[in-house]
Amino acid sequence: MSQYITTFSPTTGASIFSSKLPDPLHAHPIPLGKITYLYTTHTPPNLSTEADIDTYLTDRENGLPPTSPVPPGGTNASLIELAPGAATPVRRTITVGVFRVLKGIVRLMLDSGEERVLKEGDVVVIRGAKHTWRNETEGEGEQGWAKLMVFAMSVKDFEVNGKQVEAEWL
Repeated sequence: MSQYITTFSPTTGASIFSSKLPDPLHAHPIPLGKITYLYTTHTPPNLSTEADIDTYLTDRENGLPPTSPVPPGGTNASLIELAPGAATPVRRTITVGVFRVLKGIVRLMLDSGEERVLKEGDVVVIRGAKHTWRNETEGEGEQGWAKLMVFAMSVKDFEVNGKQVEAEWL
């Protein structure tokens, strides 16, 4: 998979493609499959420099902790691939995540007991909800993998029913 990031020419100010991207993208193994970081930010980026690209390259190489998939005050655009039959632990992140199923069938289960089966093209926005995912794609080998595109951003601390909500990973 190729990746391109735009920047600005230091001499003309014209839009150009950054030459900082070293190698093709690579996926990080995670317990349920793999994740590829497409771009991350830690604060609203200052586009007058390429510091945001440097920070992203560090995240791309080292990954982010699973319990904090979005840097505080930042964003994370990723490709998540779920192995056949994989199910995530119950979790809650202090984020808003927009997920689009690119391949396969996944079941999203909420702590309330509500569920949705998501198929290719479906989109769900998770607003700090306690949830779990399960890959229900049929097929052997690569055919049984599910693929989701996600854009997530950190959010301000919030309360539900008068109680401060914390990140959870059970």
